[in-house]
Amino acid sequence: MDTDKTYIGIDPDVDGSGYAVLLPDGGIWCGNLTIAGILNDAEVRHGRTVYVLEAAWLTGKVNWHFSGGENRRVSSAMGYSIGRNHQAGMDIAALLRHMGHEVREVRPLKKLWRGKDGKITHEEICRLTGWTGPRSNQEQRDALLLAWVESGRSMRM
Repeated sequence: MDTDKTYIGIDPDVDGSGYAVLLPDGGIWCGNLTIAGILNDAEVRHGRTVYVLEAAWLTGKVNWHFSGGENRRVSSAMGYSIGRNHQAGMDIAALLRHMGHEVREVRPLKKLWRGKDGKITHEEICRLTGWTGPRSNQEQRDALLLAWVESGRSMRM
């Protein structure tokens, strides 16, 4: 575990990416930021910061399945949206690297939690990390979990 680095987890999204900051002293901040907001935050970060992006495009497939009740227009819109989110993530990674930051693109983590579709709940992320922040959304929890895992902190609750 490298406790002298700040780990920032990002769950990319076109409209507002999940963004979690895990400080060396254990302090945590979670929110949603636009690409511009991420770049503004990155401008003031110097030194030992590691950005961890959920890179679903590395899986070679998308985590979405066609449902029989959907028409082609709905299916096309969903595919378009997924592609835009992937591109947002690739752009964030490229821009952060261009700014000189260390960026790690990681495959989505396994869904083994109690939430819907195996996603981590607010209660689980708080118990795991000790975070006492306000109610979080799924993108924020995923971003914090990425930073937590990549920092090498314990997954035991």
